[in-house]
Amino acid sequence: MLDAQTIKDNGLRFDTSLSLGEDTRFINEYFLYETSVGFWDKCLYYLTIRESGANLSSLNNAAKRLQDKLKLVAVRNEIDRKAEMMHNVDTHSYWEGTLVLSVVEMAIRLSANKSQGFRQNYRLFMSFVDNETVKKAVLAFRPAFGLKALPFVLMKYCGCTSLFVLTRLLPNKITKYIY
Repeated sequence: MLDAQTIKDNGLRFDTSLSLGEDTRFINEYFLYETSVGFWDKCLYYLTIRESGANLSSLNNAAKRLQDKLKLVAVRNEIDRKAEMMHNVDTHSYWEGTLVLSVVEMAIRLSANKSQGFRQNYRLFMSFVDNETVKKAVLAFRPAFGLKALPFVLMKYCGCTSLFVLTRLLPNKITKYIY
């Protein structure tokens, strides 16, 4: 449960410009203004998933998904700066792992994207990988080893291009189990 007064006093709102992670700015900024946070074991909220929902609308559109993820990276960077300014706290390390997972996700989605050619999908993928924040997260990432970690190990030690090409070559039957 959230304190309505904290929300009102700080003008906190859901970011309607985001179709992926639309609650990210709201909840993270809320935490910046609260002095304490508690958790209940009881679930009071249930997510309703609709086919027309904003989050699901980009699942079948790899290019839109990539753009949504880049918008979310920008928002998270803003939250990082705000946390640093307000509390002298570095929050970046709490979410940079999602960037690494997103690189693997985008390699799989874009390499299988039939609505555009290989080169266009590769350029889109590299636009995500070349984002400065994503690049730093990949460089800092230390993968575990094991079969399920293979895409992450490949990304880290062979490069993102190798990951993209491999996911393109692997049959869909295999890549659906990786992600």
